[in-house]
Amino acid sequence: MLIFAFYFVNIISATWALNATDAIFESQKIALGILLFIWVYDQISSAINERFILNTLSIVFFTTLCITFYEWSIQINEFKTSIFGHKNLLSSFLFLSLAFWLYCFRVVTNRLKWVYLIGFILTVSCILLIQTRSAILALIVAVFFFIMTCIYAHLKLKARRIFLTTISATFLIVAFYGSKHFTNILSNTNDKNASLVERVELWKNTTELIKENPIIGVGTGNWQYNYSKFSINNIDKARNYNTFFKRPHNDFLWVLSENGIIGFVLLICIIGYIGRVSIKMFLIDKDINRLILLSGAVGFIMISFFSFPKERVPHIILVAILLAFQFKGIHFDHAKKLKLNFKNVFVIIALLLLNCTIGYYRLKGEFYTKKAVLAQTSKEADKVIEFGTKAISYFYTTDPSGTPIYSYIGWGYNLKTDLNELLSANEKAYQISPYDYKVLSNYGYALLRIGLFDSASKVLSEAYRINSSYEPILLNLSVLEFNRRNYALSLEWLEKIENYQIKYAQNYERIQMKISAK
Repeated sequence: MLIFAFYFVNIISATWALNATDAIFESQKIALGILLFIWVYDQISSAINERFILNTLSIVFFTTLCITFYEWSIQINEFKTSIFGHKNLLSSFLFLSLAFWLYCFRVVTNRLKWVYLIGFILTVSCILLIQTRSAILALIVAVFFFIMTCIYAHLKLKARRIFLTTISATFLIVAFYGSKHFTNILSNTNDKNASLVERVELWKNTTELIKENPIIGVGTGNWQYNYSKFSINNIDKARNYNTFFKRPHNDFLWVLSENGIIGFVLLICIIGYIGRVSIKMFLIDKDINRLILLSGAVGFIMISFFSFPKERVPHIILVAILLAFQFKGIHFDHAKKLKLNFKNVFVIIALLLLNCTIGYYRLKGEFYTKKAVLAQTSKEADKVIEFGTKAISYFYTTDPSGTPIYSYIGWGYNLKTDLNELLSANEKAYQISPYDYKVLSNYGYALLRIGLFDSASKVLSEAYRINSSYEPILLNLSVLEFNRRNYALSLEWLEKIENYQIKYAQNYERIQMKISAK
């Protein structure tokens, strides 16, 4: 099946990815979605099990709504969610819940159905209050798709062709003028922090990444370690505020950059297959419940163009459940193979054991990384090294911000002035993330400390090309040229740092003395 081929492409990409750990971890999210789809598809053949799943989802959705409304009420001016960490992810989760609210409203026959309608209304209100553009656009697209499909289903064959031609022509006209309007907005936007400008710059880097690795991509979960190769000087948050981007805010570009044309084509085929089967069945049985779920899926695809819902497990879980309900009662190809027979149960147990193993080592890594960070704050070098070493495993090599754990260990050895271990730790960090300007700066510093000036120059020059504003890079380059006795060039690098006379008065005085002595 296509989905298993897509999973195989993701998992095999670990063999060429910079960070195999993240490739395996991200691939297992797909495995989780597949397993959940199989389980739910098998369970909802029973009305009791179906009600249990829907009731459980309703409790989760109501809890999410309560927390969201509460947090919105106490921080109206600048809303931040504690549930998903990013309001885009919260909005996309809420959007997915809309299809389930409507589905429950239609299938439940007792008075409880009105509770589901209230849940739907509150969720729409919540999305509008949060004001996430991608979710609002998804709402419009989903409603439009629902209406157009209903009209299409009730037309005769000849009228359907005319209708499809009209809709297609309208879509092309809107897309053409929309793209021109989009370009005008970008050209007239002076705020480099604007999310739209930020996204476009991320997409530009992603496009360059795709051109460089068009067939197989850079490996699942490895966009974050490669995109900065093409410089982040035009991405204000990354350059000036040390923001580490883990995804390009477009799931389709994300897949294309990480899994290449092979993975992208498989994904499009999966979406196409789901859409073809679902629409075909709706045209036969005119089941509005099926169309509601399909409209939700179409809207979610629109969100994926501007956000990153595929990153989060809750979204993968909801999509898997939505698709299971979507295919309920459909005897599509290979349906029998999805039943919970002995062979499938064995595979499920094996994948679950692998997921549990990965989860254990990542939790262990997070635990010791947190302790290493606290030890770093109190400048306890030995503890940083100890906790960092305990955190590292095959399944955990970087913290949630993308910083290699070896960078923490290198910090500890620098404090202990153990230069050989300092170089070793930073070299390992460099192997994991060779385009992270902070990793490059640390590695260049380690080479500088050990006296390998030519190698340090190459590494620090690369770091400067990627981020020309990062202060430690500029300082390291200044120190490098001072040690090379290029005092004028050393001063040039130092002068690029704001308030350098105050921040680095001693360095400035030493350089001036050397220049005067000449």
